[in-house]
Amino acid sequence: MKKFFQSSYLAIIFLILYLPIAVLMVFSFNTGSSVRNIQGWGWSAYADLFSQTALWQSLSVTLLVAFISTFVAVIVGTFAALGLSRTSKLTRNMTLGITNIPLVNADIVTAVSLMLLFMAFAFNFGIVTLILAHISFNIPYVIITVMPKIKTINNEQLEASQDLGASSWYTLRKVVFPTLKPAIIAGAAIAFAMSFDDFIISYFTGGNSANLSTYIYSLKRIKPYINAFSTIIIIIIALIIISWNGYKVTKKQIHTRNERIMNETYRDKRIIKLEKNLNKNYLLLNKVKLSKRKSKKNILFRPISDAEEFYYINYYENLVNKNKNIVKKILSLEKKLNKEQVWVHQIKKRIITKKRISERHSRIRREKFRFLRWPWKLILVSFLVVGVFAGTLAFYIESNTYDLSVANWGEYISPEVLKGFEDEYDVKVKYTTYEDNETLYAKLATTDYDVMVPSDYMIAQLASEDRLLELDQSKLGDLELNTTLVEMMKNYKFSLTSGPEKGQEKDLSQYAIPYFWGDLVLVFNTVQNPNLLTELGVSDPTKVNWDILQTAVNQQKRIVLNNDMHNLFMLGLVTYHYQNQWDENTGTGAIKQEGNDFTDYVNAHSNKEIDDVAEWLKPIIHSPNTKIQSDEIVDTVAIPSNWDIAYMYNGDLLAAMSQDFANTNYTIARPYMGVNVWNDDMVISKRSKNQDLSYNFIKYILKHDVQIELSEEFGYTSPVQAVIDEVSQTHPGTNWENVYKPGATQIAPVDNSSKPAGYYNGLYRRGFDPYMQDQYNKLLARQGSNNITVLLIELAVVLIIIILFIVVMMWLR
Repeated sequence: MKKFFQSSYLAIIFLILYLPIAVLMVFSFNTGSSVRNIQGWGWSAYADLFSQTALWQSLSVTLLVAFISTFVAVIVGTFAALGLSRTSKLTRNMTLGITNIPLVNADIVTAVSLMLLFMAFAFNFGIVTLILAHISFNIPYVIITVMPKIKTINNEQLEASQDLGASSWYTLRKVVFPTLKPAIIAGAAIAFAMSFDDFIISYFTGGNSANLSTYIYSLKRIKPYINAFSTIIIIIIALIIISWNGYKVTKKQIHTRNERIMNETYRDKRIIKLEKNLNKNYLLLNKVKLSKRKSKKNILFRPISDAEEFYYINYYENLVNKNKNIVKKILSLEKKLNKEQVWVHQIKKRIITKKRISERHSRIRREKFRFLRWPWKLILVSFLVVGVFAGTLAFYIESNTYDLSVANWGEYISPEVLKGFEDEYDVKVKYTTYEDNETLYAKLATTDYDVMVPSDYMIAQLASEDRLLELDQSKLGDLELNTTLVEMMKNYKFSLTSGPEKGQEKDLSQYAIPYFWGDLVLVFNTVQNPNLLTELGVSDPTKVNWDILQTAVNQQKRIVLNNDMHNLFMLGLVTYHYQNQWDENTGTGAIKQEGNDFTDYVNAHSNKEIDDVAEWLKPIIHSPNTKIQSDEIVDTVAIPSNWDIAYMYNGDLLAAMSQDFANTNYTIARPYMGVNVWNDDMVISKRSKNQDLSYNFIKYILKHDVQIELSEEFGYTSPVQAVIDEVSQTHPGTNWENVYKPGATQIAPVDNSSKPAGYYNGLYRRGFDPYMQDQYNKLLARQGSNNITVLLIELAVVLIIIILFIVVMMWLR
């Protein structure tokens, strides 16, 4: 066992380090749409990778920012380190302490500070602010890398250079820079890697210029092509590292070999082996018997003297005639040995010739041609760097020259749709993604888009601030939208808080055209547990209410919830409104809403209602069996063994079902009390530079074939009625149609005569509510504190593993 650990513990460590990378590379060959479940093997992810325009745009931004910030940081950092080396110790220590603040400071603090600084100077957030931010945090890395190497410079060399009449620049170039070259290269590599990999600072300062990290973060659903891209990056980095190390090792070996050849001490393994075999055959020819141990020694023969030559000549002629096979072998070995010796001689001759040519060129440079004095190696490297930078810049310009700027949710449109629009109108679209409405709202403070796809409540907020264009319906024509959806949008009222029409009441349909819409569904995992409904006391799924979640908590069922604050608070609001918890509906309709009457919404009307709902949610959210997830809920629900009850968007459920229809035909329920029906809509910025093209983009997205492609790929419901009718029949024999059509029982309610007085079939309207957000954050914080026991157990396990590792290492010693 001890020998096993001694020989393999390093391999185990490398396995732990690189196993996640290996898993990622394996999943890059997954033909399915999930990043967790392998549905087949193939190259589809790699083929899909090259059609992702937004990904390549973000790569161009990443490379350009990394090159420029690294170049500037290396120059500034190197000369700053040189300057600090000449200052007093107190000044140097104080300056280094200030310089190192960005290194020890939290990235979030640095990011917010830079963002506020750029806002104070009214910078338009984009590629410029991104580059400036990266330069600011790259310079300290270069300084701390170069500074220790400066201390190794011999002052006597600097003084000797000055005594010989060298200028300061010549001394810097010929003495200082060669000494600092390894540190400068290391600092540049660190700066480039830090810039390429940065997320937090780029997120706060990038504006509409998204690098790779922010692009991947904003994706709604991570797809296998991200694994494929990561695999390619890993392979490129591995090849660069292996090639560079191979070059350094080979160069060192060649240098050592040349020195030994010139000193005539070179003994190649092939020459040593040939000499051993030759000596062995000489002994056989002379019939000298050696033991096995002696035969392995390198036996060298002295040359035959002149006095012995006549005596031995006849003797060896007889030996040759009697031992022809041995003689042939000797001749063959001598030929090979001679060939090796000729090769060594040629290498030596080549070294001498090269040295003479170098000396001649040096003399010519000094005497005749001044341009030959130039540092050609540095010039060639500079040309290479400039060439790479020029190529990156051209790639960036090509990727970021556009006619229309579109901001949308991550993974909400296919590259083929964007390419189709570009080809049809002969334009270039810059497509930017964001992960939530609040992020979009924050980005609009520093950047502009032409077309955006926010949610209903964010549209109301932006329109009320006079930041959206009121649409000209004549430019759009008859879009044949779902009438219920249009009615919902018309009944979403808000008042303008700024602009020339301040105080006027508007509705959502005046500013927005639907992109996707849907609702939330309650999913019962009857595939894994056919008796689940019976265990929960449910006889008819159409008569389920939201209290079923509390029943599931009491039975310790595994619950998965969508993490949106509005979706969770809606559960308690519709439940309490239905139960007339706050005496707001006595049956006479103090606040009227029944069925599809949109005169009011089941929102919170006071902080007390929010507090009561937070108490109602506590046992559900704080249950150790409850998971609150975002987009990863799709992959969770796609595996039946992971959960019992899920509360999620209907489109996310369809995405999970599409991975394996045979094993995901779950039981679906939409509680009759009410549900959150949402819609993400296309709007045009009031500061759009190309409004006509923006209208064309909206019309193109709503084309019949485009809507079918989008709806089938992403699972969300189309706003076009004809598409709804067609796509809902896509997968007969499954509950696809039931899930795909939003809130059928909520929007068009059944007979309510048997229902008690109060709210039912209520629709919740999302909106800004800071108090609700605060209560939601407290609920999540308590969820973490309730799981502190699990966390402590996990930390204890990790600590035990570390202690065992240390004990094993000591035992091995």
